[in-house]
Amino acid sequence: MLKCNTKITLTSRNNAPHSFSDPTTSNRAIPTRTPRAKSNSQLPAKVTPARKKTAGAIARNSGVKSSDTLSGTAATVRITVEATASKIARFADERMKPWVSAVMPALRATPTSRATAERATADAAVSKKKAIAGPVEFDGESQFPTYAALGAGIYVATLDRSKVAVMDPENAKDPEDPGYEWPPELDEAVSEAAKYHIQIAFTLEHADADFATAAARRYPKARLWELGKTGSYATTLGKVYTALKARSKQNKVIANPGSTKAPKAKFDMFGYTPKAKKKLPDLDKLHKAVKTDLFITGWTLDTAGSAAAKTLTAAFKVAKKASYVYTLGYDGLYDTSEVGSDGRIPKTGLLANDGTKRPAYEAFRRG
Repeated sequence: MLKCNTKITLTSRNNAPHSFSDPTTSNRAIPTRTPRAKSNSQLPAKVTPARKKTAGAIARNSGVKSSDTLSGTAATVRITVEATASKIARFADERMKPWVSAVMPALRATPTSRATAERATADAAVSKKKAIAGPVEFDGESQFPTYAALGAGIYVATLDRSKVAVMDPENAKDPEDPGYEWPPELDEAVSEAAKYHIQIAFTLEHADADFATAAARRYPKARLWELGKTGSYATTLGKVYTALKARSKQNKVIANPGSTKAPKAKFDMFGYTPKAKKKLPDLDKLHKAVKTDLFITGWTLDTAGSAAAKTLTAAFKVAKKASYVYTLGYDGLYDTSEVGSDGRIPKTGLLANDGTKRPAYEAFRRG
């Protein structure tokens, strides 16, 4: 009988080695055969192309992506700590089992595995019933993974003609006209939204029909267009409606005149922005007055305490049941940087600026 003390080495993403000794195999007696002369075929195994292929099959079948390395004399297999021990053991051959069994306790105890599982449980399903406005990036990181985790199916962005048209364009319908400077962060927003199956809704401000045409050509995959602040609202809305429908019949035009009265012009949905820090009004009454579906965005609440969470929970309960509510949106993943009239920065974000989740965050996610 021969005493065996199994030791394996994990090499992490930053190439720092971590050694583990498996107490379940340490000093365990294992049977051995009578030594005999070894032929070339019986010499210690090298990592041949065939063995690499076997290792690759183990990795693929166990759900392996990349990362830490499990080293042994039989083969070298790339594994990640996210891969479960049971999957690895299922596909490992007899030669690999001693090394795989040695790393199992470390895999089960790794914080990364637990965090990944918790994140998967915490994420909400993306739904167009929930919309959100907020930064594309924060501290250099995309915020779209967070929007997706919240279950927001619509991201609301603003296109203000007075800011995009830095000069009078010669051809106002052409997005490539040198008079336009389109916000670069919106290109990133469109790209990131597509990754997470989130729709983009553009709010057009100080816009006319030509600018709407240029915007629709610039962002051809966008289908939700809300007309906000502008002069001669009904007249402009009618022209914008015609221009956007000419680009694509799939475009939906949302009228948001800043009141509860429907304008006398064609539109597909009625946009409504609830009063800040107030509960929603009677949506059924509003729906009957405007006689079309509601597109509710731009809502902000005081999220410092738990009251906002209760208000959001009640609002989403109503929105879910009401088929005429296309979406219910919140404005502000983080607190605004603008100082209020009292000299303080109002706490309206679902997250504090240090990333702390407020009760309203969970209410929105569950909504």
